[in-house]
Amino acid sequence: MRKPSHPNLSRVIPIGVSIAAIDQLTAWWARQSVPLGHETWLVRPVLGMELLFNRGATLGIGSQWPFFVTIVGVLGTIILFWLALTLKSLQIPLAVMAGGALGNVVSRIHSGRVTDFIRISGWPGIFNLADVAIRLGGLWLIIHVLITSRNKKTSSP
Repeated sequence: MRKPSHPNLSRVIPIGVSIAAIDQLTAWWARQSVPLGHETWLVRPVLGMELLFNRGATLGIGSQWPFFVTIVGVLGTIILFWLALTLKSLQIPLAVMAGGALGNVVSRIHSGRVTDFIRISGWPGIFNLADVAIRLGGLWLIIHVLITSRNKKTSSP
C-alpha cells in the first residue's frame, strides 16, 4: 500500500470538508424551514432560530463590501488549511477553523451571502454552524497554546 505524499491530508481535508458540508446542509435546511426574520425559540430563552442573510463578515461587518469579504475569506481559508497541514500539533483545531471558513466561502461564492440562523440569548448577532466551527476551533487553539506554553514553563529548569 502506498503511503500518502502528505500524511496530514488524511485528517485535515476530511475534517474541513465535513464541517463545510454540514454547514451547507444546515443552511439549506434553515432556508427551507425557518421563516425569514421570525424568531423561534427552541429552548426558551436560551437557544433560538431566526433566518438572516449576511453579506458581511461576523456581525455584518463589511456588508457594504461583499467582494472584499469574499476575497479575505478565500485567503483566510487557504492560510488555515496550509497551517493545519504544516503545524502538526495544531492540525485539528486549525482544520476545524478551516472547515468553518470554507463553509462560509462556499456560501459567499454561490449566493453572495451566508445564511445565519442560530440565536443564543445574550450573544450578539445571529450565526451559522461555520461560525461555530471557527470560534470553537479558535478557542481550542488558544487553550492548546496556553496549556503547551504553561507545560514548557513548568518543565524547564
